Amino acid sequence: MRKRKSVIGIIKIVPLSDGLEAVCEKCKKILGNGVYAIGISDEDGQYFVEHDPSVECCGKERAVPLLYMDLDSAVREKDRIKAAVEHTGTLHGINLVEVPEDMRWSAEN
Repeated sequence: MRKRKSVIGIIKIVPLSDGLEAVCEKCKKILGNGVYAIGISDEDGQYFVEHDPSVECCGKERAVPLLYMDLDSAVREKDRIKAAVEHTGTLHGINLVEVPEDMRWSAEN
């Protein structure tokens, strides 16, 4: 499920212990992979920040989270997103994809 939100939540680096591969549902092409994602949580749920513009494959836009193999790259992008959100005061314009139930993090993390 793809969303654009106006409520600011907590922006964090989410380590993915088993890694994550985003695959086209139709052709099975790997559209992204990594061991870190950028997560945002608020009162409505948890989301990964998605590519913008969206990744296209097989003639459709695909929900592909920003995924990183190294922590430094993930931190740089999280800091860039956080600065933009603090500047605008909103998450509007940031593509978000809902985090699957089995990948959610605890509120205190």
